[in-house]
Amino acid sequence: MMCRRASFLAISLTTPVFLAAAEFEATGLIEPFWEATLAPTVLGRVESIDVEVGDRVKAGDVLVSLERGMEELDAERRRIVSESSVELDLARAKLEVLSSEFEGTKRLFETSGSVSKEELERTRLEYQLAEAEISQLEEREKVEELEWKLALEQVSRRIIKTPQDGTIVEIFPMAGEVCEPRQPLVRIVDARTVKVALDVDALETVGIVASKSVAIAIDAPGGEMKVEGVIDFVSPVVDGASGLRRIQISIPNEEGRILPGLPARVGFSNSL
Repeated sequence: MMCRRASFLAISLTTPVFLAAAEFEATGLIEPFWEATLAPTVLGRVESIDVEVGDRVKAGDVLVSLERGMEELDAERRRIVSESSVELDLARAKLEVLSSEFEGTKRLFETSGSVSKEELERTRLEYQLAEAEISQLEEREKVEELEWKLALEQVSRRIIKTPQDGTIVEIFPMAGEVCEPRQPLVRIVDARTVKVALDVDALETVGIVASKSVAIAIDAPGGEMKVEGVIDFVSPVVDGASGLRRIQISIPNEEGRILPGLPARVGFSNSL
């Protein structure tokens, strides 16, 4: 899965224009809280595209399916082999017979001496070989089960699902196209919450702490939109080269009125 994040605008500190109590403003871009461009990890032909641009999807929904007929047949074959226990059942039955034969021979050897030591050792060896055969078959069953799981994994890699809720904003391939590994298939965005990430002069961040509310002005198509956000991250370190400190603010957007990509001005009060 490939992730792509929007670039931030350069931060500028200007005279406050929308919040009288603000001591300074910082400007950045609105971003969706989560977005990803999903891609396959295997080579395959697109069999079906199960969504359309604009669809709301939930975590686990199938977005794109690649042809997987051969992989499904291989997985079914390995399932049958893995679940078959005929050889192991026969080996266990054989072990029971040889166990009885060995115990009987041992008893006769120790009590009446009617069997030779060579006969006793022969039955002992046959019994031990049967035990070893069962151990070998049990290990082989484990390997066969792992091969079945690997085959199922090959099938699942040809079914592209969304890892979390979101909205489909772009679909790249057409049904029937051959896609290579890491080739973009679907871009999905979750903008129910949006964020603004800012790099602010560290000297201006006194009193700026996580969970604090801030006023935000967004230059929207219908005019300036004023909303409130919450600081959810204040970097514990300062970039040594620039002297800037990263601050991230989240803004509820359940109604979808705030469009990612729009510029936003955040008013800060750095008083303690």
